[in-house]
Amino acid sequence: MIEFRLIGLDPMAVPVGKLRAISDPLLTPPWFDRAGVRIAPIRAVEVKLAIDRGDILPSHWGGKWSFAREDHIARIAALAVDKDPTPIDVDVGFPDHGYFAPWAISDGNHRFCAAIVRGDQFIEANVRGDTGQVEKLLGIVPLLRVVT
Repeated sequence: MIEFRLIGLDPMAVPVGKLRAISDPLLTPPWFDRAGVRIAPIRAVEVKLAIDRGDILPSHWGGKWSFAREDHIARIAALAVDKDPTPIDVDVGFPDHGYFAPWAISDGNHRFCAAIVRGDQFIEANVRGDTGQVEKLLGIVPLLRVVT
């Protein structure tokens, strides 16, 4: 019988600095342009300049998305100004069972970038994975739910 240690389903306050150490979507953007080329790193100052210029893309941009780097900056700027409370999804994997998440943030990279730009200390996240990994990587001691 294999026993997996899982985290509960309630969102948790995840330290932004700890999560950024394992998945930093500003430094290594997980997005690609229409040609399939990974976009260049985004600097927080670029997002702040977009905010100052009013160059933001609201959550419902009406089909104006082009996959350009500037669109990602504008989306992050919009979320930095108007915080979306939806928890992001984080997966730290089950390394003892051979599963390593290729990128820890499975949903919410733009929201996470906005939290970095705002200087938030924590972000709400639905965290999945082995509890030992969560403690090791994020510094959180989660409540255990054992599923066999």
